[in-house]
Amino acid sequence: MSARTRQGGRRRGGMDGHAGDAGVRGLRVAVVNWGDPWHPAAGGAERYAWELARRLAARGARVRCLTCRAPGQRRRERAEGVEFVRLGGRFSVYPLVLLWMLARRGPPGRPFDAVLDVPGGLRQMREATPEERLLGRPGDGPPGD
Repeated sequence: MSARTRQGGRRRGGMDGHAGDAGVRGLRVAVVNWGDPWHPAAGGAERYAWELARRLAARGARVRCLTCRAPGQRRRERAEGVEFVRLGGRFSVYPLVLLWMLARRGPPGRPFDAVLDVPGGLRQMREATPEERLLGRPGDGPPGD
């Protein structure tokens, strides 16, 4: 009996499992976060983004983390199969990430199959819709805060 049959048509295995690895292998994934876990001001979002990136890389995805660069950090680095591209500082990282990604959108198509914006910084760069102005964007907290 296969894992798919035992689970009622669903495959078993989470991020550390092996059942769904074939669907991840070869995917080009960008994980966007303002910092990385080695940044002096790193916190929970940076740790989460790193765990997500390294687990996807372990399953065969080609992962790039796009982050800001703290003093003394290299612009490019590789750790556990994840490539780090560090652009700008704390406040300039998101505009620079957008420019970096646009510069790589050539005739072959998209540079990535998936872009994971961990803290939501990229979505904050666009103008809010009327509904978002009234209700707030998901994850922003109560309106008026």
